[in-house]
Amino acid sequence: MKIIFAGSPSPSAKILKRLHSEGVDIPLVITQPDKKSKRGLLKNSSEVCVEAQSLGIEVIKPDDLKSIDFINKGIKRDRIHPFQPSKC
Repeated sequence: MKIIFAGSPSPSAKILKRLHSEGVDIPLVITQPDKKSKRGLLKNSSEVCVEAQSLGIEVIKPDDLKSIDFINKGIKRDRIHPFQPSKC
């Protein structure tokens, strides 16, 4: 099965790792943009982003999933369809 994974909190990172270890084909991960640290000096990636990168999976970090630009240009045309997930 081929899926596109979306998530950000740490439990999602564990799910991503488990799915990958069980042989699920995950060509793309969608997660939150990097956030500033508590002191605002550095930006930190979500745990899902870190896990996906360690597994060699492409990651996109849209500012807003509801934005027309992301829906029309990012997901539907350029990102999901070329990966041909099992369900869309």
